[in-house]
Amino acid sequence: NPAEEAGYEARRSKRHTVHGLELEKAAMLALTDVGLSKEALDMWDLNVAELSETARHRLCLSTLLVAQSSRSGDFAERADNFLTGAHACYRQTASNKEGEKPGLYHNWVHAVDVTFTLSHLIRACGAKHYLAFNERFAVFVAAICHDMGHWGFNNSYLVEMRNELAMQYSDISPLQNMSAA
Repeated sequence: NPAEEAGYEARRSKRHTVHGLELEKAAMLALTDVGLSKEALDMWDLNVAELSETARHRLCLSTLLVAQSSRSGDFAERADNFLTGAHACYRQTASNKEGEKPGLYHNWVHAVDVTFTLSHLIRACGAKHYLAFNERFAVFVAAICHDMGHWGFNNSYLVEMRNELAMQYSDISPLQNMSAA
């Protein structure tokens, strides 16, 4: 929705002044801005694909803020900037191939869904008791970025089509090898 996107961008600059707010309060503010409730963070059946782009971004940001609530207020701004950059990378990958439709699976929606699911698992396992902040944050970064650069085709398709990536890695897990390189 263009009007929602424009309103989000206008409010976004104001959100960067969350230094005085606790991160969890900032997370709830990010959710309510797009019509989601605190309970949305606990819903296993929330369909991320049905959310607007803005709501997906805010859900992912809220997930990070709640998971890292012991950090300072400037973490919110850095996390927001990171998510904006990650989303841009997924968009760039999706539009890289002229005339091809963007991938239906390895995309930003999938990245947000995996991150959201991971937040449930992190809370269910009580990971904050045995993983340090940096370790938890690394797991979230991995969830967000795990398919970055994948344009929506699986390894079998790339091998079958004799894609240059498959040939580069001798038909052995080309997408995973690309991600690891």
